[in-house]
Amino acid sequence: MQVELFNLFREDIRDLVEMTTSKMNLYHLVGALFIKMICIYFCEGFFEEGLPPFLLCYYYVSQGSSVVYLIMAVWLSMHASVTSHSYATRVLTRFIRLPIPGSSQLNAPHQATSKCLR
Repeated sequence: MQVELFNLFREDIRDLVEMTTSKMNLYHLVGALFIKMICIYFCEGFFEEGLPPFLLCYYYVSQGSSVVYLIMAVWLSMHASVTSHSYATRVLTRFIRLPIPGSSQLNAPHQATSKCLR
């Protein structure tokens, strides 16, 4: 019964990590798609001729800052995914280990029954 309880604890940890990882993978995908879209706008553009230079300056500054923020968002989402996996591994291997009885615990019931028979 105790082994099943610890298996449930371990399953809960895995579910929490999977939830975090799936969200971060979604952020990673959306950020990468937005970066691709901004790179296309930088390369091809979509302006008509004769725009004032200050509007072009504002446009390129806003696009450049959005690229920086999106790269940071993609990097942080990858970092959060890796961190959650490593933390789950640490918790599962150090704190929520399966209760495997030692030799003293295995011999204890045998000694108790042998005392009762004497």
